[in-house]
Amino acid sequence: MDAESVEPFLIYLPIPQRVVLLVVFGLWLWTWFLKISGTYYDVSRVVIFNEFNGLPNYSASTKLYQSSLKLLKSVCRVIIPWQLVCVVGFQYCVANNVNHKQVWFILNISPLIEMIYILVTILKSSSMVRRCIKRIMWIADIEPKPYRNNYIMISDTLTSYSKPLVDLAIYVTFLFHEPANFKCQLEKYENAVALNIDVIVGILPSLIRMVQSLREFARGRSQRKDGSQLFNALKYAGNIPVMLVTVYTRYYNLGPLKMIYWFMFWNSAYSFWWDVTMDWKLDLFNFVSNNANTNDNALRNTLLYGKNAWYYSGMVLDFVLRFAWLWEYISGHSIFYGELNIFWLQILEVFRRWIWLFFKVEAEYIATAEGEKLDE
Repeated sequence: MDAESVEPFLIYLPIPQRVVLLVVFGLWLWTWFLKISGTYYDVSRVVIFNEFNGLPNYSASTKLYQSSLKLLKSVCRVIIPWQLVCVVGFQYCVANNVNHKQVWFILNISPLIEMIYILVTILKSSSMVRRCIKRIMWIADIEPKPYRNNYIMISDTLTSYSKPLVDLAIYVTFLFHEPANFKCQLEKYENAVALNIDVIVGILPSLIRMVQSLREFARGRSQRKDGSQLFNALKYAGNIPVMLVTVYTRYYNLGPLKMIYWFMFWNSAYSFWWDVTMDWKLDLFNFVSNNANTNDNALRNTLLYGKNAWYYSGMVLDFVLRFAWLWEYISGHSIFYGELNIFWLQILEVFRRWIWLFFKVEAEYIATAEGEKLDE
């Protein structure tokens, strides 16, 4: 074992351990979102969560936050100490060239056990979460309202975690083939890359959302509703050419093709427009609907967060984070070095999804409230 050949960042935070950390970070952001948004409107009217056992008699939105906080604490109480012990142990073994296979097996399998514990804890927290994840992973299903938003938030979160999921898949493949190899948490497994496991896992979340959109399009067509979900499916299909070019260049041992950047640019631009116009229901870039011409506010008549500045800031951040890859293409270098830069970009994508969540759930709440008024 040559510790000097290992990238320093990986010694402090091995690849699968950073995936665990990203999941905990996402749970923390979700809980924070519920706390902030719950002060402006009743989130429980959009997010269906049917497990409130043992909680005080608060409002439904507060119960949702309290339940999420309980879940976060349950995860952190176990995972944070466990991860600290494993990371410190990993550093010690690398620095002292420990070669005991039993020690490396325990260290290598620990991140997988951590992920299993987190997943089981999340699934135990709510029968509704279990129901949605089961139907999503089995047949890429999506139920209509009032459950629709649950499916969208879970599935879209998976798309934001696509790169960490790739890291996790390659680590698991390495683990099952060489569980006592000290490189298991440090390097990409060559056989996994040769079989394009990274490409398959990376594209799976987008395929799930594409199939869900097509299901909604077929459902809406039978009910004579608008066919916007067909264009939503097109948005997620935009990831497929990027993956195909990746496989092509790998198969023929070619360098990066400029073609892939055009696909990435189209996908980022289209996704940004969809976020702002279709998901957030803001009229600034709405070139189709006549509502943009009738609103008193350039953004939207109803803004639950009050200040226009929050919405403009959200759009700017969404745009910058959608096109973060463009900085490396233009400048020719990344902000950080190696695996630290990859981890940084993964954090930014999870953060972007958190920003998206505020305005997406708000728009759905407004649509629900207005629909109820029309029914009255």
